[in-house]
Amino acid sequence: PYAVIAINPDGKLNWDALIAKLNEDQSPPSDSIPRVVITQLAIEQGQVLYQDANRATPFEAQLTPINFELEGFS
Repeated sequence: PYAVIAINPDGKLNWDALIAKLNEDQSPPSDSIPRVVITQLAIEQGQVLYQDANRATPFEAQLTPINFELEGFS
């Protein structure tokens, strides 16, 4: 998996539109949502790119590789 987290020159996060859209639905959560049990989750060779163009000197960093495994959580 690969993710980009970027701050534009105007200071806005590249995920702002998605976050705003998710926050539009103000209806209460359903009481009938079934419980989700994930027995195992593994991330191998994940990457995160962070860019900040809202600084006097633009900044960029990469987190890689991201490797982990989770078991028995819900």
